[in-house]
Amino acid sequence: MVKIHHEVAHSDQGDTYYHEDVKKVVEAGVHQIVVSSHGARQLYNTTATISVLEEPGTDVFESLALGAQVVLVGRPIIYGLAIKGQHGVKSVIEMLKHALEFTMALYGCLTLEHIKKNRVNVMTQNENLHAKL
Repeated sequence: MVKIHHEVAHSDQGDTYYHEDVKKVVEAGVHQIVVSSHGARQLYNTTATISVLEEPGTDVFESLALGAQVVLVGRPIIYGLAIKGQHGVKSVIEMLKHALEFTMALYGCLTLEHIKKNRVNVMTQNENLHAKL
């Protein structure tokens, strides 16, 4: 889930992820949303939501730095399950955990609470929000 901060995020391709729909749910009293690309990939030329965060293994860190309280993982877990069952799922979770711990160490974050927005470069270009480590 992503805590709503009234920001607008776009991909490099110009797809808008938080826009008028988010404004409407905020007005309706919603405080958190799940950002998912489920279903959107069925449309031609759409960009996966997580592709806004470009580096594999660091996307959990970037999501947390931008205010996410929870990061959901879908397909990698299913792929691990399909290939090696329970051990595959555990392996995927361990890989994500190690990638997060490694990134935290590189940025001097001892705990999840140390991961703040000032740890990533948030750039706005042509009204597009980009996060980069």
